Amino acid sequence: MRQIFLFAQIFVLALLLSCTNQENSQLKSDSAKAYADFKEFVIQVENDAVSELDDSTKIWEDEASKLKEKYASLEDDVNDLIDQYPPQDRETIQDFKERFRIAMDQKQKKYDDAQAQYRLRQDLLGEEVASADLYRIEASNITATYQKFVNTIVKNKDVYTHRDWEMIEGWWSALNARKNEIQAQLQPADEKAIRLKEDEYLELRNQVAGTSEIGIN
Repeated sequence: MRQIFLFAQIFVLALLLSCTNQENSQLKSDSAKAYADFKEFVIQVENDAVSELDDSTKIWEDEASKLKEKYASLEDDVNDLIDQYPPQDRETIQDFKERFRIAMDQKQKKYDDAQAQYRLRQDLLGEEVASADLYRIEASNITATYQKFVNTIVKNKDVYTHRDWEMIEGWWSALNARKNEIQAQLQPADEKAIRLKEDEYLELRNQVAGTSEIGIN
């Protein structure tokens, strides 16, 4: 009887040890996966923060909300298992948290810059211009485009930043390049009207280049 009792005790102890080992193994596996998923996500956000924005019309608030929701879930996973990590990994987790915050700030700025650029381009070139190559500008509307471009600058020149003027210069060059492509299709009246706006733009450009606040090379 005593032997049976001892055997039962040994069996129960072995069972408990087995369960404990299984639990520890599962915790180790879960913590490793939580750490890897958290690290991978933060690095992905960092890489995206320094890459080119593929669509300037995206709404940042929508994307930011999705990223923060995903981050919160992954952060909860590592926080729930924080006792499973050695001190070095805990420090790394804190570092990743800060890196995510910095990456989100970078993405915010990138979206803000892209939206400002998109709005400025639309103001200068018109709603019909949907891409950077200006292929929609034709002989029938290029004179009106020049007039809109220069008239908009006259109206807003005092509020443009140095970065705005850099973009304006780029779009002005693109507009002139488009004019050269369709030069043979232009009527004399169009050419005259465009020359007037070119002269007006050059005068504005020289005025701005002469200010201390903004310089154009």
